[in-house]
Amino acid sequence: MLLQAFLVALLLVVLGALICLAVATDPNQHPNPQRQQLLPIGLAMLFVGVGVLGSILGLDYLGDALGSDVGIFGGSAVLGGCGLSVNGLGIIGFRIGRRRNRKLNY
Repeated sequence: MLLQAFLVALLLVVLGALICLAVATDPNQHPNPQRQQLLPIGLAMLFVGVGVLGSILGLDYLGDALGSDVGIFGGSAVLGGCGLSVNGLGIIGFRIGRRRNRKLNY
């Protein structure tokens, strides 16, 4: 089950990076506003993927450091950490993208 979560997070990182790359390398002289609207979504996907990967690895390391005595609390800590990172970093990434678009008047 951990491998599937890892692959989904890795897919979010790759897709978010590709969307951000497509927005940043717009070949037109005047940037396409429809393409620029994708930047907040791409940044949110990128931040969520990195946050989930970081929380999975960090909480796995913490669980190994504490030993196997943690039991059910270890699983709930991983789920809670992933939930917080998805919500918090998704909102942060989206707001950074919107702020950039607003600053450049798109």
